[in-house]
Amino acid sequence: MQALIEFFSSSFNSGDPVSDGFIWFISVFAVLAFILEISSFVKYRSIDCKETQEGIKYLKKNKSEIKINLPSGTKIGEWLQRHFLIQNGQLIKDENDPQKFSILSAPSILSQPVPRGPVYFAPTLLTALGVLGTFAGIYLGLQNINLDNISQGDNLLKASAELMEGMKLAFVTSLFGLGSSSFFMLFLAGGKWGREKRRDDLRNQLREIAILETPVRLLSRLGNQQSNQQELVESLKNVADSLKGISNLSADEIGKSTGRYFRLVVQQDIKPLYQELYQELQQLRITQESQGQTVETLIKQQGQTVETLIHQMETQLIEPVVKRLDESAALTKEASLAVRELRESLGGISQSLSSAISTIQEFQKTTLGELKDFAVNLQEILGQFRTDTEGVMQKVSLEIERAVNTSIEGMEAQRQAFELSAEKAADTFKGIRIDFEEELQKFRNEYQESLNNFFTEQNQLLQETLGEQRDGLAQVVNSLKTVFIEDSQHMGEEIKTSMNTIKETVKDVSKLSNTLGLTSSERLAQLQELARTIGDEANQVSGHYQNMATQFNATLQAGNQQLAGYLQQANEVYSNRIQEFDTATATICQQLNSTSHEFMGVAQYLVSATDDLRNTTGRN
Repeated sequence: MQALIEFFSSSFNSGDPVSDGFIWFISVFAVLAFILEISSFVKYRSIDCKETQEGIKYLKKNKSEIKINLPSGTKIGEWLQRHFLIQNGQLIKDENDPQKFSILSAPSILSQPVPRGPVYFAPTLLTALGVLGTFAGIYLGLQNINLDNISQGDNLLKASAELMEGMKLAFVTSLFGLGSSSFFMLFLAGGKWGREKRRDDLRNQLREIAILETPVRLLSRLGNQQSNQQELVESLKNVADSLKGISNLSADEIGKSTGRYFRLVVQQDIKPLYQELYQELQQLRITQESQGQTVETLIKQQGQTVETLIHQMETQLIEPVVKRLDESAALTKEASLAVRELRESLGGISQSLSSAISTIQEFQKTTLGELKDFAVNLQEILGQFRTDTEGVMQKVSLEIERAVNTSIEGMEAQRQAFELSAEKAADTFKGIRIDFEEELQKFRNEYQESLNNFFTEQNQLLQETLGEQRDGLAQVVNSLKTVFIEDSQHMGEEIKTSMNTIKETVKDVSKLSNTLGLTSSERLAQLQELARTIGDEANQVSGHYQNMATQFNATLQAGNQQLAGYLQQANEVYSNRIQEFDTATATICQQLNSTSHEFMGVAQYLVSATDDLRNTTGRN
């Protein structure tokens, strides 16, 4: 607790105005947001729900009474008049359940969702302030650092100190911002839960004492009223039938008595029912009109929104996607053609590489098999040596025990002889280890040389193959160029021939016109028509020539692109194969190295076992 208090006191009085400003601003805003959320929660529970709570208490208190008069001039009376079914200043209970009141519309505070707090944006703003303080601290820490003189020791220490000061601001503001944001997330969630719990409690209390009057229930009540009216009509018919049998009464007296009886029945029975029905239908009509207007407004808004969304989807989504799909289809077609050509050209290279890889794999398998056989043989030799050594040691120990019992001098002689044999065995194992290391090193060098030679041969083979393909493509381009030049020369000669023919035709036409004696206007018209025809022919010839030049340029460019792509893909394939060869070689060398280390460990184990035997013999 003491450490927490010291942390807050040092954070609020750090001496840095920027850091203190950020922390004070975050703290003040958090306190204000906390106060506003508390006041909003208290207002919702005590003020917004007060009218509904008092009305429910009033109904619970008078629940057992048959007739409840509407309290006039009070807020409770206004609330009951807005939401409950009232007739002749009295609350109406349900016909099927006399313990519940008939309610026309639920209170808005119970039918609508709970309002969110006034500071719902507080967690986001506090997080943003914490992140802003973090970047401000980093910026201030890096602002005074001179990167030119940072190589010197003093400048580096000074720059590190300034950077740490800035990072202190960054971390402190992040802690305050993110911590207060996390607290407010939980606090706002708790406030929303409390409001929803208050609303649900009021709903349950109102559901226990009231039942909502739906249109179906009103129509059923109207049917009951119609049945009551039919009963009244039948009773009037019975009265009329009984009056027919009375002959001594006059017509005026009969009419007066019937009118009085009918008026009494209408005022007591029919009029209250129609008044109640009129009030209910009036309220239903008002509710339906408001709902109809709301529905029409929503339908219009939804229609406009749907039209806007459809237009935006057509302009922003569908059309660009269609264009992209067309472009991607064209690119895919071109790429498939290039890949097909590349696949056909690289078939021979892949076959040669696969055969080379299979050769290397067979060589690796044979080498590993020989190494495994060598390891098995070495393990058998070591096991046999261990068993022989154990038997010899047991015999020697028995002989030593007997010699101790018999004579100390014999034991000394035996110990010296064993020391000599142990030294010879150690020297022998050391020689074996040195020979084995030399053989492994020789094998590694030979294997490395063979791999280098193989890679060199493959590189030369690839270079020769690629050179031949490049020369072939160059010959194709040169032949296309030669054909184009010959075609252009041939077209030029044909054009010259056509022009000469046209000139001769013009001369013949002029001679013919002179011979026929045509007028100057007719000659001019014929010459214009002939010039127009010649111009059209010349334009067509020029257009064909331009189309041929364009097609040749496009063909030449496509050939260059395909050649560049082919060379690039071949280079990538060659690089990948070289990397695979290097990886396989490294793996084999690692396996050989680990095997050599295991052999070294076995040799060291044998030497240590010999030393242990020597020490044991020395102690004995």
